[in-house]
Parts: sequence; C-alpha cells; structure tokens
Amino acid sequence: MLNNPILANGVGYISTILDYDLDNATKLIERALTKSPYNAAYLDSMAYVEYKKGNYNSAAKYMAKSLELADFTIGCGVLFEHAGDIER
Repeated sequence: MLNNPILANGVGYISTILDYDLDNATKLIERALTKSPYNAAYLDSMAYVEYKKGNYNSAAKYMAKSLELADFTIGCGVLFEHAGDIER
C-alpha cells in the first residue's frame, strides 16, 4: 500500500497517463490529496484522471483549484497542457 502521498500521486498519475486502471489511479490520487489537499500537482492529477474518465465538470473544478494554488515560479507547463485538454 502506498502511504507516501508523493508515491501515491506518482503511481496514480502514471497509471492515468497510460490509461491503466483509472479507478485505482483515482484511489491513489485521493489518498495523496487526503494527506495534502492543497497540493497543486495532486489536484492536477485528479483533474487529469477525471478528464480521462469522461467526468469533464469534475475535471474542470479540480483544474481550476490546481491553477489557483500553483506556484508559477517553478514552471507549470504540464498544468497548462492538462488545462488545455480539459477545456477543449
């Protein structure tokens, strides 16, 4: 079991990119968000898995929160990429 939020989010995000077991990916990302609910990267991961599952309204809500909390001084290219996918 992945109790470390960084690992849980990472595995969930990679599963999402690979379109592999999106329900489990959601659970892993939820686990990360439970430990760190204001983490822009974790919110982005949840937005992307929701998008991949066809839950576009939910994806847009998570993405908006992710962009609101993002630290743009460290670069957020992938957030903008995902935001563009979701807004299509």
